[in-house]
Amino acid sequence: MIWKDTECPVCHHIFTENDDVVFCPECGTPHHRECWNRTNHCANENLHGTGFAWKNPEEKEEKPKKQSVAPAAKRVKCENCGAWNEPGSNVCENCGERLGKKRDGFAPEGEWIPRGGFFGAELNPDIVPDNVLIDGIPAEEEAAYVGPGSTRYLLHFINRDRTGAKIGWNWAAALFSPLWLFYRKMYLWGFVWLLAYLLVSCLTTEPGLFGILKTMVQMSAAQVDMQTIQSYMMNAIQQLPPLALWQQALSSIFQAGSMIAMGLFGDRLYQDKIKRSILKLRPQASSMPEYMNLLQKKGGVSILMPLVSVVLYIAINYLAMIIASFFQ
Repeated sequence: MIWKDTECPVCHHIFTENDDVVFCPECGTPHHRECWNRTNHCANENLHGTGFAWKNPEEKEEKPKKQSVAPAAKRVKCENCGAWNEPGSNVCENCGERLGKKRDGFAPEGEWIPRGGFFGAELNPDIVPDNVLIDGIPAEEEAAYVGPGSTRYLLHFINRDRTGAKIGWNWAAALFSPLWLFYRKMYLWGFVWLLAYLLVSCLTTEPGLFGILKTMVQMSAAQVDMQTIQSYMMNAIQQLPPLALWQQALSSIFQAGSMIAMGLFGDRLYQDKIKRSILKLRPQASSMPEYMNLLQKKGGVSILMPLVSVVLYIAINYLAMIIASFFQ
């Protein structure tokens, strides 16, 4: 394959044997099919008509293959897939990844195999390059921590950094606040939300706020035997709107308020958590592969904890009924 170990002129990623490659019918320049469909023209279109014909810049005359295998000490190991490559190789023959990448003082020892599928990072390099900095942190590291949906979140974080915006909008955080918080492993904020919900539920479950106030007034008056104060406070309570209206208003305010607040500030809370976690995890790893595996392990998403939050949500409703019945 004359295009092997060369790069696509559109996305500049190295071609591998598994790539879907198309060639310009005019000059023969290879492109990824996805890149060709996106641009809808050859990257060297400006050279058409000049006799230009694409050639592999690194193409050399084939030499007889050596029977001996290069010593292991001189061969180069790919940090992406772990395959060994011949001395002097710049690109992994197995996965196409550039060889010899080092950053932040990590040694190239060990092996990091990115996890795919539901729990793996999904960063699209055509949208968010892995070397771009987001609040001083490489996108590759944030993607490893975020896991599923990393392209969406990192693109939003980049826009926030560029525009200086303090708020955004996240539909998942707005509509499914406790589930989203526990799914993204933001457990502290998840328990804060449930605690607030418990408080509101206690105040809006029959007999609700006024029943509680009435009981407290009666108990206080009975202890000090102040009939006049009891009568005055009871009359004041009776002048307030009916109980059902206050229950409905308080419940609606909490539901709408929490939805709007989480929709606007959910991504900001998540980005702050990501940065704190990454800075905390960096000193715990001695190599880049170990560090990236640690990010994926500590970050990502949780399937179990959202189910736990559902159980707690149901339990809170029953607990609120029990607490409210005590004041009936």
